[in-house]
Amino acid sequence: MIVLRCDHGEPVGAVCQDCIRQSVAQRGAGAAIRKALKSAPDADPVNHPDHYTVGGIETIDFIEAKLSPEEFAGYCRGNMLKYIARAGHKDDAGQDMRKALWYGERWLRARDASTQEG
Repeated sequence: MIVLRCDHGEPVGAVCQDCIRQSVAQRGAGAAIRKALKSAPDADPVNHPDHYTVGGIETIDFIEAKLSPEEFAGYCRGNMLKYIARAGHKDDAGQDMRKALWYGERWLRARDASTQEG
């Protein structure tokens, strides 16, 4: 079986810290992402779920680094609507609403960044 590898020797599809750092550097990502690369945050099911911090960077920070501010604002808005719609139907309704608010805050910051760019 042939295994495709990135420039740093990691199997394609695996989380390669060097590839992430290179992408972050190319996109000019902020200090929050650079901090996330250094150490994974403490467990927090709303703000920093354990399953999204594997690999030394939170998934949300990696997604933000790969999207334009306008694209990321749309991503956050969609997730905000998702958590509002599912509140009380899957997990704890309070936790879902806290996640919706969390995405709402990220949406506002991304929207503001988008308007400053344009």
